[in-house]
Amino acid sequence: MTRTTRYLTLLAFAAATSLAFAGVAAAQPAKTHKQVVQHVKLVVKSDEQHGKKGSDGKWHDAFLPASFKVKAGAKVVVSVVNYDDMAHSFHSKGLKTNAIIMPGTDKGKLTKFTFVAPKKQEVWGAIREGADTYLRRQLRSILPLIVLLTFALFLSVYIVPPSPEAKERFAGMDENSIRLLIGIARGIAFILGASFSLAVGQIGMRMAVHANVRVASAARRSFGDALRIAYRAGTITGMLTDGLGLFGGTLIFIIMGKAAPDALLGFGFGGTLLALFMRVGGGIFTKAADVGADLVGKVEAGIPEDDPRNPAVIADLVGDNVGDCAGMAADIFESYEVTIVSALILGLALTSLTGHIEWIIYPLLVRGIGVLSSIIGTYLVRGGPGKSGDAMKAIFTGFLSSAAISVVLFGIVALMYMQGVPGGWWRPFLATTVGVLLAILIDRLTEYFTGTHGAPVNSIKQSADTGPATLILSGVSVGYESSVWAIIVIAATIFASILIFSGVDVTTLATQAGISPEAARISFILYGVAMTGIGMLTLTGNNVAMDSYGPISDNANGIGEMAWHSMEDDETKAAQQIMADLDAVGNTTKAITKGVAIGSAVIAAVSLFGSFLVDVSRSQSALGIPVAQQIQSFRAFPPRQKPASFNLDRVLEQLQDASGAGVH
Repeated sequence: MTRTTRYLTLLAFAAATSLAFAGVAAAQPAKTHKQVVQHVKLVVKSDEQHGKKGSDGKWHDAFLPASFKVKAGAKVVVSVVNYDDMAHSFHSKGLKTNAIIMPGTDKGKLTKFTFVAPKKQEVWGAIREGADTYLRRQLRSILPLIVLLTFALFLSVYIVPPSPEAKERFAGMDENSIRLLIGIARGIAFILGASFSLAVGQIGMRMAVHANVRVASAARRSFGDALRIAYRAGTITGMLTDGLGLFGGTLIFIIMGKAAPDALLGFGFGGTLLALFMRVGGGIFTKAADVGADLVGKVEAGIPEDDPRNPAVIADLVGDNVGDCAGMAADIFESYEVTIVSALILGLALTSLTGHIEWIIYPLLVRGIGVLSSIIGTYLVRGGPGKSGDAMKAIFTGFLSSAAISVVLFGIVALMYMQGVPGGWWRPFLATTVGVLLAILIDRLTEYFTGTHGAPVNSIKQSADTGPATLILSGVSVGYESSVWAIIVIAATIFASILIFSGVDVTTLATQAGISPEAARISFILYGVAMTGIGMLTLTGNNVAMDSYGPISDNANGIGEMAWHSMEDDETKAAQQIMADLDAVGNTTKAITKGVAIGSAVIAAVSLFGSFLVDVSRSQSALGIPVAQQIQSFRAFPPRQKPASFNLDRVLEQLQDASGAGVH
């Protein structure tokens, strides 16, 4: 077994571990938080003090004692002994079943009646039904397009010929057979990418919907229980994103070998298609429902948010799931896929230039490390046993721990595996580390501008005292300021990756390949940018968990507000405060994930532009197009063949245009 085969086997194991962890996390809340059963015994007589005295002077109804508190989500079993000859009904405020014990037949016997609290289940059922209905309708709209594009991708191989690596990989086959094989592989990879993206969104959203009612129930027990359920339910989506993305890329590479980029194009495109529908469609739904609910409730009716009298609240809570959970998960999965695709294509270019396959394997190894570090970081997110705590601090502790573990493992793997590559092992290590640092900086910037204790939010709050005009101006200005800092951080990250790889000595490599040193250096720089994106999305498991945590805590707060609207006891108030605190942090974590998604999209756009130059110029060369008419990349001419001309200024101009478009 070669070293590369061993590493690919480890990657497949990491992907399987991620998927298994997602399954364990999915089963854990249901196993740990079983329905609570409360028992109470009533002895009913004609002078029963818990009864209700009627106009005839007799006691007709029996209530649960006032001292008996029903826990959220509990099943109440009432054991009744009737010692008179009267009919009695038994019920409690907020419980579903009213039981009647008839005289005579049950006299002196122990009779059990079961009561359940219906309101939370009713609200939760409406949310689940709305979310499922939306996704089913969306899927029916997408499926015909998936079928059509699958055939289009299959036929694309007859327009653009297979790459030289594909011909080398299947050297014993004629060109028509290779075209057929690559076309089938590309179509299957497209279906695989679309299916994985759909699975991440659909399964993740359904897990979130099932978790929100559990979070509402756990809020009555402690802050730590509610935080743990909300975050770990989000971890299911995160580990699905990690596992399926890594599994798909590794599987295609194991089967296709050096011809993998020909099929990976379909894999990335499949994820992009589903992300477009789920993110844009879900985003429009959630914002329309949110604004509509606020206009009807807060503005027109003057009632609080999530008030049960506002029918639009259910649509708002559904929108949180289909937009911020399913849509954002599919969006990040798409970035996760395309960064792998671009890194492998650019790695293949460096492999052709240097003869080292390590450039292709290292991005996959980095993603495998991210799976393991995300699992460890998940268990470090803990809240206290009391009725209050700092959820943002607990979540960031897990995120920072995963980042530290990842960086250490990056260094170990790079030192062991990338030792012999041109430029040294430390360059790819630094590029991925810069990506992790970018994710941390975006996390901190977003938390500062959107956190409830930060100065920007408090300044917006103070501006509300002078009217809506100053409030709007303050909010917009803070939003613009936060965008400026994000752009500066992203631009600095790209510049850092350029500095890291611009110092590689490419003179000998360029001479051997028959190209200019500047062109060879560009290939290294583009690979460095792609590795920055790979490093940034290493902590995808944590990022998606934070994103899903937002709608889960938001829905839990909404369920609590609607189900416990008229309850004023201390335990209920404490539970509502816990959910309000978790919901406030959830708004910040959703914003953090959006920042990471935008930052990774910028990095992916730059690296994809580089892979576009590589692929198109190679195809043009295979079609026999003269060098002067090709897109000028370092592969615009065959290896070891001196180019007739090479317009470096044109390449640099194209790179600058792409980078500028991505940043702005």
